[in-house]
Amino acid sequence: MSGWRCARVGLLVVVVGLSFVAKRPAPSIAAVRIQKEMSFEQREEAKQWVRKVADKVHEWYYDPNYHGVDFKAREKQAEDKVKEVSTLSEVYGVIAWMLEPLNDSHTYFFPPPRPYDVQNGWDISFIGEKCYITAVQPGSDADAQGIHPGDEVLSLEGYTVTRNSLWKLQYSFDVLAPRSGMHMTIRSPDGATRDLLVNAKVAKLPKGVDPFGPGERIRYLELARVWVPRAIEMGSPLMIWKLPRFNMEAFAAMDKFVRLAQKHPALILDLRGNPGGSELAVGHLVAAMFAREVRVGQKVKRKHEEAWVVKPLAADKQFTGKLSVLIDADSGSAAEIFARVTQLEKRGKVFGDRSSGNVMEARHEYFVGGPYKGFALGLSVTQADLLMADGQSLEHVGVIPDELVLPSPDDLAKGRDPVLARAASDLNVVMTPEQAGKLFPVFWRNI
Repeated sequence: MSGWRCARVGLLVVVVGLSFVAKRPAPSIAAVRIQKEMSFEQREEAKQWVRKVADKVHEWYYDPNYHGVDFKAREKQAEDKVKEVSTLSEVYGVIAWMLEPLNDSHTYFFPPPRPYDVQNGWDISFIGEKCYITAVQPGSDADAQGIHPGDEVLSLEGYTVTRNSLWKLQYSFDVLAPRSGMHMTIRSPDGATRDLLVNAKVAKLPKGVDPFGPGERIRYLELARVWVPRAIEMGSPLMIWKLPRFNMEAFAAMDKFVRLAQKHPALILDLRGNPGGSELAVGHLVAAMFAREVRVGQKVKRKHEEAWVVKPLAADKQFTGKLSVLIDADSGSAAEIFARVTQLEKRGKVFGDRSSGNVMEARHEYFVGGPYKGFALGLSVTQADLLMADGQSLEHVGVIPDELVLPSPDDLAKGRDPVLARAASDLNVVMTPEQAGKLFPVFWRNI
């Protein structure tokens, strides 16, 4: 499978320890039970996992020089580390450690599904160069402890939070080693600093080790509910379309939303928080929004290059009115591609914050593990970099909006959305930040 998929993960390995941050983590509370030490057979199989992952990187990775990294040596070191660690969770950390020096947003390992789900009860995001609580789930421990939107997040598990480290911390704490509580240092708008242990909600899933079983199905349906596209019509002048993901469900519904937009002279496409998705989905949206053939960019692969060109849809399937796009620090991959194409083709204006800079084409692979081949491990490998039509890559760079509009801590605390309000004003639609902030309430997963 290939597509422009946002990783929103990184390569912080708690067990092995990496060097991209200076501080060691505070003691954590893992959401998993203490694991038994691996048997000889499990350790031998773990060595095979390391080789399988490394083999796919050697086969697929777009840069045959691995950015100057001696990847064969890294592979050998990982095999040696597997001989030293005690549990399967530590093996997962070793595999992630092996991939870390590539510093690639779309090359990462993800462990088997676990038989439980974790809901932190809070959301965080960067606004400019500071990280803030952006939402708190009612009834959560975060809510009970008086954490509020607009509080600045200084550290997670003892690690200083930066734009470059946040996605790595999220990978470590949400994917590699989920936990039932998180140590946080936060600073409220009045300057008061607090060190807190914020408990998450943990729910056991039925047959969670089965990647195709009811546990994963429950998780998938909940994510689909949270990720559902939404649209609001502001009378006749404007439609606002919030697109949380470029997934296949969004692709299936895309024509419906375009038809709805055709009734209005202007459209705001809200891609804030959208980490990306499939090439097919973003390509279809480009085809629906541009009345001419668009050269998105040049894919640089391991052995060749190829142009990515999108032809327009039929006129009755297109939106040709005014277009504005909203992005933020969590907009990644396919969302960044669409925003940058909008700028380069002079199709409309982009408002908000600099995007994440996670733009590569990845191929995904799954292979089974365990003594009875009862669970699936996953791997994402970058198979192409994308040079946009201006010859520049967005990886580690991101998209700079035409108008930088950053919510203040007070805006977050009071539920105001100055970004959406400014974009509406630019399209001659009067909307206050207070009104804009009420249009798309946060959807929380139920676990």
